[in-house]
Amino acid sequence: MNTDIAQYDLTIIMCSYNEAERIEAAVDDLYESAMERSETFEVIALDNGSTDGTKEWLKAAEYPNFKKIFNEVNLGKGGSIKSGIAMSKGKYVVIHDPDMEYKASDIWRLLDAAIQDDVQMVLDLDFELVVRIRRLGYLISERRIDYFPRTKAEGKKIRAWRDGLLSMKAILRDRILSKDKFILSQISSDNW
Repeated sequence: MNTDIAQYDLTIIMCSYNEAERIEAAVDDLYESAMERSETFEVIALDNGSTDGTKEWLKAAEYPNFKKIFNEVNLGKGGSIKSGIAMSKGKYVVIHDPDMEYKASDIWRLLDAAIQDDVQMVLDLDFELVVRIRRLGYLISERRIDYFPRTKAEGKKIRAWRDGLLSMKAILRDRILSKDKFILSQISSDNW
């Protein structure tokens, strides 16, 4: 929650890297899903140096409250998310990938759950974030959403073994640190 600087009810952070085949449909789906909602929102679209036409499409795209950031260097999804959060002006922040694996309508279900359950975080699945948020003493709620996974041939970028082991390392590190050291590590580093 960014309650101190909130100008919108919701900030939607959309990180992209070579998503030319899906990004237009994803952004259209996002704005269509918001048509029946009364909340104000902004979209922060961050591109990580795409070379497949994604960057060019974003440069030409015109939508209400649609901010575009073009990273000269690929910051990775985590780095882009950090940049997006730092720029956000929403009371709540959601991360929405333009890969069409999730429906944009689920964003609003998550927002409703956060408000209804009076929690600081609502998610489906992200072990590393759960560990960090709970260590900081915040409440979390979980909700089901629809998921339509892509294959590697369709552009899936995650590598199960490598990414799984890296996540496990981060989870174990965050659980082993004392709460005071954990909080200091989050403040003084780029662990988020």
